[in-house]
Amino acid sequence: MIGAKTPAQLEQNLKALEAVEKITLEVKAEIDALVPYCRFLRILRMRALS
Repeated sequence: MIGAKTPAQLEQNLKALEAVEKITLEVKAEIDALVPYCRFLRILRMRALS
């Protein structure tokens, strides 16, 4: 999500995108095991991505 109010915040947000490349299938599986599925949050995410 990019919603920076300052150039510094924009830089931080763009740098955070680098973490996406590090999310392997194994890491995703660990996250999925720790965070229970919530249909409502899925709906919100899909709206945000549309």
